[in-house]
Amino acid sequence: MRDLDENDEKWLKKPTQEGNEFRGLFIPVGICEAVESGEISTTEAFVYGIVEVLNGKFGCYATNSYLAKRCNMSERNLRRYLSSLIDKGFIDIFESDIYRSGRILKTFYREKRNEKAKKRRKS
Repeated sequence: MRDLDENDEKWLKKPTQEGNEFRGLFIPVGICEAVESGEISTTEAFVYGIVEVLNGKFGCYATNSYLAKRCNMSERNLRRYLSSLIDKGFIDIFESDIYRSGRILKTFYREKRNEKAKKRRKS
């Protein structure tokens, strides 16, 4: 196994919204399982992956316009997919006055999502 060099490291950096350096997509196994079970669509999984990549320490603060551009879809369709993922508990949304989008999106792996779903059922 070889050591990472300068060229490898530039591709391993986490993508950022500010620099528009979009270098990859991460879709957790739990999301793939949700697609296989029919719980979410492949497009919802793709949108989840985009939000996951942009989900920094404090969440994803990208605007719908930016996310729609990255997903190559209209803002209307993006809102529909985001709403579905939020309703199904894969993404959580928080209001924020700090960011231009007015909200922060947070993604959850399957384990966290299952915990949230159990709490919702009890209340």
